[in-house]
Amino acid sequence: MVDKIGSEEIYGVLPYIAPEIFDKRPYTTESDIYSFGIIMWEILYGKSVYYNREFNQQLQIEICCNNLRPSIVKDIPQCYINLMKECWEKCPENRPTAEKIYDVFTKWNDDERILLELSQSDNLLNDIENVHGNETKYRSRIYYSTKYILDATKQLL
Repeated sequence: MVDKIGSEEIYGVLPYIAPEIFDKRPYTTESDIYSFGIIMWEILYGKSVYYNREFNQQLQIEICCNNLRPSIVKDIPQCYINLMKECWEKCPENRPTAEKIYDVFTKWNDDERILLELSQSDNLLNDIENVHGNETKYRSRIYYSTKYILDATKQLL
C-alpha cells in the first residue's frame, strides 16, 4: 500500500472501509480504528459483519449516508458497546486513539467485575448460537476494485 499513497484507489472489504475513505479522504490511523470496531463486533458475535447482506453499492450507501452500523443485542457489557461504538464514529476525529483502546483493554484486564461481565456475555452468546445455529453466509466477492467503489461513490454525489 505504501506505493499507493496519494492515489485515489480504494482497497478493502466494504464493511471494514471507514466512511470517510469513500469521500476520497486518505487512509489514516482513524480509518484503521473504524475497521477495528467492526472486528470487535465480529469477535463478540463470532460471525462476519453483515453476514446476511450482499456487499454491494446499497450497503455502501447505507454505511456512508445512513450511518448503518452492525446491530447489537442486549446483555452485552456497556463498556464494550461504548468502545465499539466510539470506533464506529462517522467523524474520524471522534474515534478513540490506539493508545486509548490499549488503556481501556488494560483497565478491563485489571477489573474482575468487567472480566466477569464479559465472560457472562460470552456464555449468553454461545447459548444464542446453539439455539439459532451458524447462519453465516460467506461472500465470495470480498475484494472490490477501485473502479467499482469509486463508481458507487459517484452515484452517491
